[in-house]
Amino acid sequence: MVPEASFYLVGSTGPSSKLVLNLLEERAKGLKNFNIETEVPRRRILELMSQASIYLHPPHAEHFGIAIAEAAATGLVPVVYRDGGGWTDIASRIDQGLGYTSVDEAAHIIRSLLNEPGRLKALSARAREVANGFSYESFKIRLNEVIRELARA
Repeated sequence: MVPEASFYLVGSTGPSSKLVLNLLEERAKGLKNFNIETEVPRRRILELMSQASIYLHPPHAEHFGIAIAEAAATGLVPVVYRDGGGWTDIASRIDQGLGYTSVDEAAHIIRSLLNEPGRLKALSARAREVANGFSYESFKIRLNEVIRELARA
């Protein structure tokens, strides 16, 4: 649907992943822009992220979305299914236009981002900014503020 982009599905697997991976590999036959890499070292994930500009998160809800936060922290613009913490807590704070509910909508968002390099660059900076709000340093600052407020009560 977006032949001008390369897609990488990267991550760890378990025994229950085999069926889904086999199905994905079968459906991906003949696609030159779709790659599946499993059980890769962390350095390979970081290498792929350094070469990318957009992170597409699959359509399953997560309570928070640590992968989305990590992608945003590296400056990748997350395109996220409109459900769960990854959407609510991260992607929607970057830009409301980064959420999708269908494959067609995700493809449209990605194509739009690729065709607007200025917007992509601005959203990359905003992604880093939002992700920084989840850093350990930010957590300590907020925790100290709450403790001071409680001490005054």
